[in-house]
Amino acid sequence: MGAGNPRRFGLIALSVFTLSQIAQSGINYFTRGASYFHWAIVTSIATIVLWYALPFIITYRLEKKDARSLGLAVGREKYIPYTIYAIIGLVSPAFLVGFDTELAIEFIEQIVYIGLAEEFFYRGYLLNRFCKWLGDWKGLFLSALLFGLGHIIARLAENGLRSIVPATQAATQAFLGGLIFGYMYLRARNIWPSAIAHVSSNMYIYRIIALFSVASYRMMNLTCGQILIFSNLSTS
Repeated sequence: MGAGNPRRFGLIALSVFTLSQIAQSGINYFTRGASYFHWAIVTSIATIVLWYALPFIITYRLEKKDARSLGLAVGREKYIPYTIYAIIGLVSPAFLVGFDTELAIEFIEQIVYIGLAEEFFYRGYLLNRFCKWLGDWKGLFLSALLFGLGHIIARLAENGLRSIVPATQAATQAFLGGLIFGYMYLRARNIWPSAIAHVSSNMYIYRIIALFSVASYRMMNLTCGQILIFSNLSTS
């Protein structure tokens, strides 16, 4: 029954996406004045229910499939390469930017309701169904489009129409990221390479840019100081 209804399960996946966006938009709108802690708690619960639990229930109970249909299964031959990849992507950069409490909290956030959650839902669940329904390339485009749409809806629900420009920029970045992460999923047929890349980029890209920006600023000041000293010496 499950294997013979790709259109049905693709439409169900679209319905789950719509439900999750309604829920997240409501959370962002009604918690505008709340603390970040309360927003994070409510968002975590909604994510666990709508992005983790509901796809599991649909996959196992309705589709009669297993973890492979959610991109979770990995062959034993991939254990060592993926472990090395995780160390390089998730652990090594921490030695560069510095490990602190803020970084540890963000890692938990990435697992619960950001990077890993998005890869499980958008790639493991949605993309998987869309590809079986529409084919790989159309499924990839649709999942990336919904990934971008989800980001713009979340920004607008939180900040209103005044944030349309940054929300559109975030949605464009998310769409391009959805294409990249989706392609990684299609190559690997599991979510782990894209999840590691997604979590790593969310956690470290801006920290590394900031780190090198500070270093460049200090180097520029040092160079300007050296030029000034040299100029004074040469004219004295």
